[in-house]
Order: sequence, then structure tokens, then C-alpha cells
Amino acid sequence: MEDYNDFVYQVYLKKYDIVIGDITIRYNRTFYADFTLPYTESGIAMVVPVRDSINKNTWIFLKPLEPGMWFGSIVFFIYTGVVVLILEFLGNNENVRGPIPRQLGIMIFFSIFEEKELVQRFLSRIVLIIWLVFLMVLTSSYTASLTSMLTVQQLQPTVTDVHELLKSGEYVGYHRGSYVKGLLEELGFDRSKIKPYNSPDDFHNALSRGSNNGGIAALVHEVPYIKLFLANHCKGYTMVGPIYKAAGFGYALSKGNPLIGDISKAILNVTGGDTMIQIEKKWIGDRNNCQNLGPVTGSSRLTFANFRGLFILTGVASTSSLLIALIIYFYKKKHKSTEIVLDNENRPEESGINEENSEAQEVNQGGDEQN
Repeated sequence: MEDYNDFVYQVYLKKYDIVIGDITIRYNRTFYADFTLPYTESGIAMVVPVRDSINKNTWIFLKPLEPGMWFGSIVFFIYTGVVVLILEFLGNNENVRGPIPRQLGIMIFFSIFEEKELVQRFLSRIVLIIWLVFLMVLTSSYTASLTSMLTVQQLQPTVTDVHELLKSGEYVGYHRGSYVKGLLEELGFDRSKIKPYNSPDDFHNALSRGSNNGGIAALVHEVPYIKLFLANHCKGYTMVGPIYKAAGFGYALSKGNPLIGDISKAILNVTGGDTMIQIEKKWIGDRNNCQNLGPVTGSSRLTFANFRGLFILTGVASTSSLLIALIIYFYKKKHKSTEIVLDNENRPEESGINEENSEAQEVNQGGDEQN
């Protein structure tokens, strides 16, 4: 017997009345036999090795933040310093006056510390308080993410898509006699890149060697078998997928067999409750005992979107304070100009009165001289 298709065909030839086993319910097999309801979950998936996704090198301290987050933090750092510098400059703070290098140093100092001797305006203090809250949240999040990267192993699958294997020309494996071989050929894999194996130990040896060392890059198998494999080889592998939909396992009976209805009801009675779960725990094990049973994902890096609210709050506070300070500054400047104009208008009248008084004094002095 070459494969499961031949096994089902024996039922069609009346050699067997019923076939009980891991027979996948497929469309082409329904022409030769009738199937009961499936008693397992369906799907074709891949088993691939996992690797540590974090390279703990000299520059790992940069990895907790995405490039966009680093750029945004630096931009807001400079913007906050410039805003505080302008606010203090408009408030006639003597500490911010002087050469440009000194002003830049004070600007950076403003962005980190809140020093009473340097910061004098109330608006500046509001901006700095909100900025310090932002820094505290960012610092705590950065510390937690970096600690996780240094202490927790971040496992990621080496392959996430079957088409990656197809493009790179990697070797893939399958269980000998399974219809998965035909599926892989339909996907476009060359026959020379498809390797059959007989047992879970063979799968493990092939996956551990890798595609470049005579092994395989991924094992394509049915989900129930993958669960069984990972239960015995938990460390170092994970499941990716399902990559293909299937109806699951069922029993094959000859066409028109009257037992199909009763057997399907019995299967439904088992799969409809917790009996099947208990069976899986007994023969496969508890899913929680294997952290690699299913897709493995590591902790994500901090992105700009994660702190969008704090960025908006900081930007609004800085911009609003700057606008308020400019309005106050120009209002005072305009008010002062108005006072100067009014003062100049009043001065000519006073000078005219002074001239009349001077002439009167001269006349009086002349009369006194005549006398």
C-alpha cells in the first residue's frame, strides 16, 4: 500500500468495510468512500525551529525603542528646551542672556532639570512639570523593556510563511504516505526539495540539522500530529500556521454503509464534551506545559504610537504656553508704546506753558530794571 489514498480505495473495492484510523477527510476520497464526522481539529501547519530574536550585543541599549520613538523623543527634547528658553527670554530672565553656546547649554539643562534659580516664569514651570512626567514614564518603560531583553529569552520562529521556503529553495519534510506531499507540489515545491520521514525522531533529527546540512528547514504536517511531536520535543520548535485548511480525521466506510449515521453520532457525543480534551491531555499532554506549542512571540519594542498621548500632551502644553507668553509680551509692548505716544503728545503743551512763564518773567525783570 503506497499511501492513504490507496487505503481508502481498498474500501471502494470492498476489501474492507470500514477503515478506522487517521484518515483525513478529503474531497477526492469522497468519490470512493463515505466518511463519518471528523473527530479531530483540522488544518495543515509547519513545525520550524525557534531562535533568540534579540542579539545581545554592544548596542542592545538602543533596541527597547523603535527608531521613530528615538527620533520623536529627541525632537521633543529639543523643542521643550527651546520653548522654555524663549519663555524665560521673554520674561527678561538674565540667566538666559549671553553667548549662543551658553544659551544652548541652558536650553538642554531646562529640558532635564527644574532649577528655581534658572526658571522664573510660571509658564515655564508648567512646561517642565509635564515634560518631567513624560520622562519618568518613558524611563520606566525603557528600563522594563531593556530588562526583559537581557533576562528573558525572546524566541521567534525561523520561518513564518511557507512561501518563504519556496522562494529560498529550502528543503521541507512530510510524513511518508501523507497527502501533504501532493499539497507541497501544488504549492510549487520541487520534488527534490521534499523529503519523507517516518517517525517523530526522524523529524527531530532532520530539523536539528537544518536545510543546509542535509536536513530540512520546516516540517509540514497535520495539526494533531504536530501537537504530538511538540509534546515530546517541546524545546527548540514551534508551530506556524495552519497554512492549509483540512476537514480533520474521520472513519472511512464503504458507500451506503448503514453504520455511518450511528458512528457519527457516537463521535459527536465524544467531541461535543470534555472527553476529547481529557484524551488529548492523556496522550499529548497539557498545552500549558510547553511554551512553544503555538506561535511564539517576544516582547514588542516601544513605538511612537505607544506614547502618542504623552507626546500630544507635552506638545500642546509647550505650544500653548509659548502662545500665551507671546500674546502677553506683544500686549505689554503695544501698551508701552501707547503710553510713550501719549506722553509725547502731552509734552508740547507743557513746553508752551513753560515758554509763556519764561517770557513773563523776562518782562517783569525788565520793568524792575527800569525802576
